[in-house]
Amino acid sequence: VWEDAANTESAAWSLINGYLDREIPVGAIIIDSPWEWPGESVSNNGYNTFIFDQKSYNQPKKFIQDLNNKGIHVICWITGVIDTGCSLYNNAKSNKYFVNNGGITDWWKGSGKASHIDFFNPNAVNYWEGLMDRVFDSLRVDGWKVDESDNQLPFSSPIITFQGQKTRRQYSDAYYSEMFNYIHSKRGANAMITARPYCQEVSQGYIPYWFAPISVNTAGWVGDKYSTWDGLVLTLNNIFISANGGYAAVGSDIGGYKDNTTSPNKNLFLRWAQMGSLMPIMENGGKTDDHHKPWIFDDNTVQIYKYFAVLHHELVPYLYSYDINAHLTGTSIVRPLGTRGYPDTTTWKGDWKYLLGDNLFVAAIYRDNTSRTITFPEGTWINYWDDNDIYQGGTTATLNYQINQYPVFIRSGAIIPLNVDDSVTAHGSLMSKNYLTLLVYPDGQSSIEYHPDPSASTTISCSEHCGGYTISFSRHIGSIIIRLKNNIQPDSVTLNGGTNLTMQNSFTAFEGNSSGWFHGKIKDSENTYTWIKLTNPVDTVYINTSPVSDINPVNYQLSKLNVGNEYYVDRTFTLAAVPDAFKGFDLIKTANDDKLKINLNFHFNICSNADIYIAYDQRLAATTPAWITNNYTNTSKTIADNNGISFDIWKRTVSAGTISFGDNNGIQQS
Repeated sequence: VWEDAANTESAAWSLINGYLDREIPVGAIIIDSPWEWPGESVSNNGYNTFIFDQKSYNQPKKFIQDLNNKGIHVICWITGVIDTGCSLYNNAKSNKYFVNNGGITDWWKGSGKASHIDFFNPNAVNYWEGLMDRVFDSLRVDGWKVDESDNQLPFSSPIITFQGQKTRRQYSDAYYSEMFNYIHSKRGANAMITARPYCQEVSQGYIPYWFAPISVNTAGWVGDKYSTWDGLVLTLNNIFISANGGYAAVGSDIGGYKDNTTSPNKNLFLRWAQMGSLMPIMENGGKTDDHHKPWIFDDNTVQIYKYFAVLHHELVPYLYSYDINAHLTGTSIVRPLGTRGYPDTTTWKGDWKYLLGDNLFVAAIYRDNTSRTITFPEGTWINYWDDNDIYQGGTTATLNYQINQYPVFIRSGAIIPLNVDDSVTAHGSLMSKNYLTLLVYPDGQSSIEYHPDPSASTTISCSEHCGGYTISFSRHIGSIIIRLKNNIQPDSVTLNGGTNLTMQNSFTAFEGNSSGWFHGKIKDSENTYTWIKLTNPVDTVYINTSPVSDINPVNYQLSKLNVGNEYYVDRTFTLAAVPDAFKGFDLIKTANDDKLKINLNFHFNICSNADIYIAYDQRLAATTPAWITNNYTNTSKTIADNNGISFDIWKRTVSAGTISFGDNNGIQQS
């Protein structure tokens, strides 16, 4: 969070306490300009002295330490120039620390005139690092918000440096790399900068530009936007182009940055905040202070904002793992759906949908309405707000989202690591704080590469099979809580070596014990899950279930139809479609109208010896297919469904194992 209205210690505390008093988590604060001594009120201004102005920040060391004690990191605004009104200017100029032989350019702070540091001159770099040490050697600052002073240099003219002529691209790379690399030498793994990646703004004459290079831009904030719906769309455009270009972590100022004549808009603010929470960087702050604080609207806004801020903080292990992956592979955490516009490459073609990592799908709401038409990407997608609401890739649905919800879906098969420390999102409770929480949505075989830190990697896998689930770990990762999407109460939960975990009869009992499992709901309004707690590292967890004994919808498990590399899941099953004579049997419905003209092979795991019956539709072919007549016995019985359609009944006795059904010979609507 941050503010650019007062820029004082008291304003910073007012902002921080405004969040914390409402139990909204805060991870870091940006101290924006003018934080340096002396401030802009005097002609001898502070750009850039790297010394806190004690009129605005009375005891900067204590101020930053007190923030750190609350778990809040501190980032300071900075840029790569020295203002002509700064006390350091003449000395730096006489020592030839500036590009273009000390040439002066216009800029937007201080006196409005400044010269750019020559990051190709070793003496200038040493001088600049000495100035940065005024912060790093006495204050616990972990990063810079590096602003766009490189954008004040001309595009067309070469830049004269200690090493000869350079382009603006070369200058930008040297500028941002020096800012990151030096703080990395001081702060190690905590070091970061936030700088523009690709950025297009609406300011007159603003030329779109790729600012900080991918390798050093740890937090790509996409610049200053107006607090309007059009500002939100331009933000999405910048984020999508940046992510498509390979920037690992991207985000924006929630609600926009710039002054405008419009009044604060609750819907715009919340839609921007919801989108921001489902980005790698959730950042809220700007120049118009009353456009950014949730409590200026109403308590409803506070509660909605709190939910999504908590969700973002919970997602940190998931986002962090994909951030490591992004720097290893060049694939952003944000994976936009659509394409960069051609021939106009400053625009994105698509309707603002994206994957967040592999397992979350988000459809941004970018206009002031509650309806969203969504075409789903490849895969099976579970509605985050309702586990029973499931969509197949390639299908389109128009869904309604009131202001407290946002279009986000979880991939079937997902394993999502979370840090949970309260019950706001129903992903756990206060008890979860000392555990890594894993949300597991079984679907055949699935896995995730979890990175607790840059040097370690753990493959977490889930196998769905006859008789339950197996969750395994390639290495020990400490204490965990598993929240498994599973409608059937397990018979037992065991660990390597056959150790049985104790079943708890309530979630309260589950919370109170150091290990064990519970099957049920946290609250009556929540979904049913199997919860598993392990206080010691383990390699494998076995969740054991008996075969389903009937087709009661409470425990009926949907069958999967394997077509090549795709799974079709039959979700049209209803009891009304089952003839009464067969309601005592397990039933697998195979093909539906959505399988027109597809030759299907079906493979099913049978958990015990069984009699298999096929009800064959007499309307299909004059001759019953050979794969039935060669393997099944005609019972000479016929049954009609609720619509009066007759079926011949064929029978086969099988042993436990996998059985296969042949294709439907191209018969339509079979």
